[in-house]
Amino acid sequence: MRVTCEACGARQPKDFSAGQRCTACGAAVREETRCAACARWTPQGKFCRHCAAELVPAVDYGAARMLLQAGVDRLSLAERVRALDPEQKAAFTSRFASQRALVAARVEDARFVERHLFTTGHADRLEDEWVAALPLHDGSGGLERPGPALDDDVDARLRALREGRWDLGPLALLATVHRGHASEADVLAVLGLVGVGGDGQVELEACLALALARGLDRLAPRVGRSTRWLDAAQAGYTKRPGALAALGLLSALEATQGAQAVTARLTEDVALRRALEGLLTHADARLALCAARHLHDEDVVDRLADHADPRLREAARRTLAGWKSAHVLTRLEAARTADERRPWLSSLRAPLSARAFGAVVATLDGWDAVERRRALQLLEATPFDEVDPGARALLDAWLSAAPRLEPEEAKELGVWALETKDSAKPFRDGAWVVPYVDAVSRVFEVGEVREHVGWGWRGWLAHGEVPSAFALLLRWLEDEASAPGLLEALFSAASVSATYAQPADERAVRLFLRLWDALGDDGRAGLAPALSEVLRRGTGSAAFEVWVGHLWERLLTQPAERAALWRATVGVRREFAERWAADERARALDVGSPRRRYELWAGWDVTHAPEALSAGLDDAPEDDGWLSAGPTVFEHATQLLRAGEHRRAYWLSSQYAAHAVNRFREESTRERWRATVRELAALVDALHTARLAHPPRDAADDLRGLVEHVDTEVRLAREVEAREEADRAREAER
Repeated sequence: MRVTCEACGARQPKDFSAGQRCTACGAAVREETRCAACARWTPQGKFCRHCAAELVPAVDYGAARMLLQAGVDRLSLAERVRALDPEQKAAFTSRFASQRALVAARVEDARFVERHLFTTGHADRLEDEWVAALPLHDGSGGLERPGPALDDDVDARLRALREGRWDLGPLALLATVHRGHASEADVLAVLGLVGVGGDGQVELEACLALALARGLDRLAPRVGRSTRWLDAAQAGYTKRPGALAALGLLSALEATQGAQAVTARLTEDVALRRALEGLLTHADARLALCAARHLHDEDVVDRLADHADPRLREAARRTLAGWKSAHVLTRLEAARTADERRPWLSSLRAPLSARAFGAVVATLDGWDAVERRRALQLLEATPFDEVDPGARALLDAWLSAAPRLEPEEAKELGVWALETKDSAKPFRDGAWVVPYVDAVSRVFEVGEVREHVGWGWRGWLAHGEVPSAFALLLRWLEDEASAPGLLEALFSAASVSATYAQPADERAVRLFLRLWDALGDDGRAGLAPALSEVLRRGTGSAAFEVWVGHLWERLLTQPAERAALWRATVGVRREFAERWAADERARALDVGSPRRRYELWAGWDVTHAPEALSAGLDDAPEDDGWLSAGPTVFEHATQLLRAGEHRRAYWLSSQYAAHAVNRFREESTRERWRATVRELAALVDALHTARLAHPPRDAADDLRGLVEHVDTEVRLAREVEAREEADRAREAER
């Protein structure tokens, strides 16, 4: 069964293993914890899925590992951790933490190296291996980091890491070759990394390093005489077919068998060609150039001939010259003026060919605002999906460097690029959307959020995780004046996309949750009232269940955010209460105790503590947990007094007082509730005293009825005890 990411819904590769991050969004795929017995990632629960040992809390992980090193059996590990003296546990934890800190430093080095690689997951894999080796018997075990002076020089730091221990040497070597600072000896060393097995990620990086060294630097002539590279590249592509593996395979094929073998392979293997074509618009121009060389794509290579990187620029020009490309002659022609371009532009008709599309894009900087819009409309007359990827890449590049467009230009371009006419899949996806989203974002930066909701809004919002859009959305969300309008727009975007045959598009709520993450504690607290109101008004919407479902999952899986989420969902409290009763994960939080459930709910949102208490008393009025709940309830009432919520404070306290006294007045339960009722008077007196010290929010609010209600309950309890005393006196006299 394939694992699905809980953050973005993307399906993970077949060889996904616990602890790895999502290959699509980079988030944690599922809520997992590290088992102290086997150091492997396992789903949250009571026992490890791998070794069946009982899981210990994360705070006790270090102490457990130290006990394991001391010879404690893994099946009794959790029990021994619980039995530790607190000071002994602290000592173990401190000793382990010092080594874990060294591992963290080395993981930081691994992530530094990974930034210069094409594949990801290396740092996570190494961290799993290093953590599994802790605690070390010999102290640091070679985990010391290079000095801080090396951090300023990337190449110097990579050289230092190549000479270090703990498996960073191969990755640092590959990063050095990727950066184009390698010698032929380095390239030969990279050849030694292929054919070694493992998870294939290091081999894939090695194949790519050899491909770049051969294609861009003309290094490694002796590598071409070895079939080791080709065998490893073919095995890697068979195991994990994809764009990067395809490039490594074709580069190895060219090195060992020549360019004709590459052409023949691309002709017979359509999947391989498509995988390679995906690199033509890759953000890393080196990969795009190597792919274009194998595909003989003159347009892409011509575009890269002006690249800022001299190494890349020289390789692109060398490739064009070797092909005797017509682009070389075109570049030698004299530049044309706007007057010379105009008649030729007006003669073009849509749909444009790849070359015509690119030619129009090349003219965009030569027009005034009116004529530039006409040129853009001519480009947009060609259906987006019919535009050649290489030609579209020219437009992407122009957009990334263009000044702010006129509002109508940006919106038209956004609709053309980001939206489809397919109701089942209304938005296009891919890294290429960034320039179009950026163009619209620059326009939306001016004005208020409500001014932009409408034409072109949905396609832009669907890609709200692009940094420029995300920053703007976050700014709107942090502004209390614009936050309600943005929340309404997010909710509406999901509702509009829903049909009877298709559930609501979840992008909007996932985007909101990312924004929620970025807000921080203060921002989330400030946003709670507006979100609650939007949810309340959205009841019955097609997207309502989607939002409630995501927020509910968030409540269960993010303990630190529960208070803010609970306050932000007052408008759907009934739906949350129903889910609480049906979801075993929620039942695990309150361990089946109505009193515990009340303490959770009131602790997250003391303003609505009266409603939480009422729900708990209605569900289980006879539960013994209420016997000792008095101090907690009256503490919540005192908090409400401090906040000026006097009416709610006395509403809360009167509910508990009435329940306790009613149980006390019943002969069958009197003795159980006697101690509770006897402390009630002191709690009520303390509440009255606190009321005098804190002014109410509404000075005109009449609280006499509620105050008398609490006092009456205390008086009734005293009357019951007085009658008992009188009965005992009469019996003694008799």
